[in-house]
Amino acid sequence: TYWVKIKVNGCSKNDSILVNFLNAGQVNLGSDTSLCQGNTLILQTGISGAQYLWSTGAATPALQVTNSGQYWVKLLTNGCTRSDTINVLFNPIPFFSLGADTSLCDNKFLLLTAPISADTYLWQDNSTTASFSVSQAGLYWLEISNGGCTFRDSVNIILKPAPHIFLGN
Repeated sequence: TYWVKIKVNGCSKNDSILVNFLNAGQVNLGSDTSLCQGNTLILQTGISGAQYLWSTGAATPALQVTNSGQYWVKLLTNGCTRSDTINVLFNPIPFFSLGADTSLCDNKFLLLTAPISADTYLWQDNSTTASFSVSQAGLYWLEISNGGCTFRDSVNIILKPAPHIFLGN
């Protein structure tokens, strides 16, 4: 309660007012984040009974995000407005191909090479270089990670025996 008393020329007058502060609460969309393309991020405040306005023009309690950008929400509750902003980055998935299944002649080798630059490489034998030398039949795979997004491709190598030639003595 706030009050005031005014005295002018020997006359006084007073008045009071009761002021209630409403708890507007906090809006938190979370920390800036990055995801892989193809994923969806659901933004929501967890505050019920509010009027919502998102940067996209939506007026729903939650917002599905599938594109990189800056997103904000403004909430109106009990005459109080509050807002928050989040930056969202969708990293591309590092799609690539090791090529078609192939055959390899006995006593020869094939160098499999990652066709794109990446943060990390992982081959089926846990080696982490950008290339892998093949001299045996089998299924070979490479997993590439970039910006937290991962893709894997494989190639099957068949070994062909070398021809046996004997011309005699």
